[in-house]
Amino acid sequence: MHTTDVHLRPMRPDEFDRFHERSRREYIDEIAANGAGGRAAAEAKADRDLAELLPDGLASPDQHVYAIVAGDGDQVGELWLGLRGPEGDREAFGYDFWVRPELRGGGIGRRAMAAAAEEARRLGAVRLALNVFGDNARARHLYESFGFRVTSTNMAMRLAEVPTTDGAPPGYDRAMEHSVEITRTENANPDVPDALHLRCACGWTASAHDPAVAEELTRAHVASGDPTPVPAAPSPD
Repeated sequence: MHTTDVHLRPMRPDEFDRFHERSRREYIDEIAANGAGGRAAAEAKADRDLAELLPDGLASPDQHVYAIVAGDGDQVGELWLGLRGPEGDREAFGYDFWVRPELRGGGIGRRAMAAAAEEARRLGAVRLALNVFGDNARARHLYESFGFRVTSTNMAMRLAEVPTTDGAPPGYDRAMEHSVEITRTENANPDVPDALHLRCACGWTASAHDPAVAEELTRAHVASGDPTPVPAAPSPD
């Protein structure tokens, strides 16, 4: 039985490879389970994101990786915070918050989150943010009970595979199933519609403010089978 005390300590170099392997594996599983074009596409995205964020491992700029340690010295989890944004409005983003499966449900996650919030303040952040995939109800419940609120919602629908023409760009996977993710960014000004950002598993992106325009752009993309990005729709006056 672990004591109630939970604290963070910087991750040691000899612990990083294990953390990286576990984080990559779970990230791939989450991407694949939430509609991002299959396992191969999920692996490619995970490798791309991790290489971009942690190019120098534990020495990567603005990235802070910790072991979550119980009062008896046993490591019970791992935490990865990334700082982003300008000074005075810095956000600590929780890229990875993991508690050993056999210890979940006993309050360790809540105490670790409190330690993460305190560490974020120490690093100069004014907000602590994170992402929760749609099928992770347990994590969502923990974060909401801790005081997190939803700031955007990602929604995805799978569309039937669309045959491409012989003029498809080199390297484009003709067998790739189109999966378009729609992300809504809330606008603080009630007179300006929320922004809708569209992203397909093939790399196509677009944005709009009108849901009807977003639907039209999505259907046109799928019908063409063309992964070339299109210009963003103009903002309303």
